Amino acid sequence: MREARRGSDGEHLVQQRLGTTERADRFYEDQVLDHLNDRMREFVGRQEMFFLATADRHGECDSTFRAGPPGFLQVLDERTLAYPEYRGNGVMASVGNLSENPHLGILMIDFTGDRIGLHVNGRARVVMDDEMRARHPDLPTDPVPGRRAQLWVEVAVEETYIHCAKHIPHLQKVPRQASGSRAWGTDDAKRKGGDFFGAAAEAAARREERAGQEGEACREEGTRQEGGACCEGGVGSRSVAEPRSAASSPQGAAMRPDVASRPKADAWRELEPAVRQGVSQREPGRGAVPSPVPAPGPEPVPSLGSASSPETPPSLGPSPHPEPVLSAAPAPTPKPPREPREVRQVREQVEREVEQVLTRARLRAPAVAEGDGFRGWFG
Repeated sequence: MREARRGSDGEHLVQQRLGTTERADRFYEDQVLDHLNDRMREFVGRQEMFFLATADRHGECDSTFRAGPPGFLQVLDERTLAYPEYRGNGVMASVGNLSENPHLGILMIDFTGDRIGLHVNGRARVVMDDEMRARHPDLPTDPVPGRRAQLWVEVAVEETYIHCAKHIPHLQKVPRQASGSRAWGTDDAKRKGGDFFGAAAEAAARREERAGQEGEACREEGTRQEGGACCEGGVGSRSVAEPRSAASSPQGAAMRPDVASRPKADAWRELEPAVRQGVSQREPGRGAVPSPVPAPGPEPVPSLGSASSPETPPSLGPSPHPEPVLSAAPAPTPKPPREPREVRQVREQVEREVEQVLTRARLRAPAVAEGDGFRGWFG
């Protein structure tokens, strides 16, 4: 019985459709190994760079570049490689992917000598530097601070094969000059490449544009509020609401228009005398509303009820002018203070972001078999 063919099911399907199955089988048979032979180990030992491919548990991919002095990619044995993770931009994209999905692909290309390439595919685990050196005490210690390993990635080799020279350009190494030497470990943004592709400039322009739009919206909101203040940092029609006496309000009005943007305590003080008693009661399904601080009001008017009635409304506290009692109709309940614009915007933004996260989780969550969960970074 024939052994299972190398390669993925997708490879086999495309080979059948394009009629390349026989040619692919010859390549699998002649060139694909499950270890590093002597010539491969020698090739790996003199490389100064390689390209690395990883993917997270959802299959979303990342490719990157690794470089170091010859031998930085260590051959531990014919089935094991290890390479150091130096200090970088702090994103840790590759190591993060490997913590979720251990499969990786390494491509080494010699552009200057043999003009040939080598693929190594396998499974990786992340190892701390002290643990790695305890197991392999002969690992070199690089004197350059920016080239000292923080972590190591240990690769169990599963598949190795050649990358042919057909389209590999032949390059020539340029002697290092003092001004253009490699800046290992530098934090100088210019020496690291600066904003070569202009991404940071675009981000700054977007932030400035958003700030301008928010400021314009704030100014517009300020002009719509009668005597109100705009949101912090904005410019309204008036920056501070001017005081207004209760006598200037229409009788029976619950709250002045410019009270909504004031602190809660101040808003309660602005309630008109005719409705203070009603809003001090507990509303169904809500907590008790704090009793308002009484304010001087107009001279009392004769009660609509009997003057000798033994029942009197509960007092709201000592006041030089007793509040009039309206027994003909219940006092209207005032509308709650208007929610500040900036609070409303934050609440709506949070609701949108939560919905987006839940949607992405529903769409991307894979069916995880029992026992296949995340086991941690270190195997």
